[in-house]
Amino acid sequence: LTIADSTYEMLVDLGKNSPPTAGYEHLDAKPEYALMAPWDMGHAIVYLAQRAVVSDPFGHGVGRSYRYYAAENPRDALAELADVRYVVAQDVSHPVTGKIHADYLGLRPGHAMLSGQWQRLFQMRILTDLPFADERGRPTTWGHRLVYRSERGDNSLYEFTPPQGPSFP
Repeated sequence: LTIADSTYEMLVDLGKNSPPTAGYEHLDAKPEYALMAPWDMGHAIVYLAQRAVVSDPFGHGVGRSYRYYAAENPRDALAELADVRYVVAQDVSHPVTGKIHADYLGLRPGHAMLSGQWQRLFQMRILTDLPFADERGRPTTWGHRLVYRSERGDNSLYEFTPPQGPSFP
């Protein structure tokens, strides 16, 4: 298992500062909550933080993870967070990362990941502190609260609490 030092530090911090969850090591178990993270971080999260994940390198939940990171609006992103308590922010502004996501999901040609317009992606707006407006036009992070950011800023972790209210932009 090889991961960046900043990722290691984030996952150790997560394990120390988040509530334990049962069933994180079994796919058929129903944990109290899961962590939304890029699929390639799944095994490291289970091993280092001992927390359940939405997706892993074996392909479990990968589509759900990709849909969250590719969402261009809050409605689509929040639909993927039903049992999620924490979200790892991923910078998908690099063309190769965007292409991998786009190919997997079969995204339309004008999608933000393919056009380089990363600021249209819900998750990237949260990561870069560019919140969407709520139904009344007020800025909101749609239930994402920053709980950890690495010194270099390359890893961020958000606690997710579903926002109250029926409206989406």
